[in-house]
Amino acid sequence: MNNLGQITAKRGDKNKALERYEQTLDLIRFYEQSLTLNEQIGYVQSTARTLNNFGFLKANRGEIEEALAFFKQSFALNEQIGDVYGQALSLSNLGAMAEEQG
Repeated sequence: MNNLGQITAKRGDKNKALERYEQTLDLIRFYEQSLTLNEQIGYVQSTARTLNNFGFLKANRGEIEEALAFFKQSFALNEQIGDVYGQALSLSNLGAMAEEQG
C-alpha cells in the first residue's frame, strides 16, 4: 500500500496518497498487536501466519531485508509445528523475493 501511496502522490492526488499511507500504518499496528497477543497465548500457527503477512507488507513497501526476515521466521515456526501449508506459503514468498532480486 505504501508503494501505491507513492504512485498516487506522483500522480498529484495527495489526499489519496495520505489515505494509503495511513492504511499502511494501521496494518502495521494490527500485525504488531496480533503478534503480541499470539505470543502471549502461545498460538504458534497464528504467529507464523502473522509474520508471513507482515513480510508481505514489508515486501510491498520495498523493505526487502525485513520482508525476508519475517518470511524466514514464519517458515521456522511452521516447520517447528509441522504446518506444511504454512511452510509452503513462506517458501513461496521467499522464492518470489529471490526472483525479484534476480
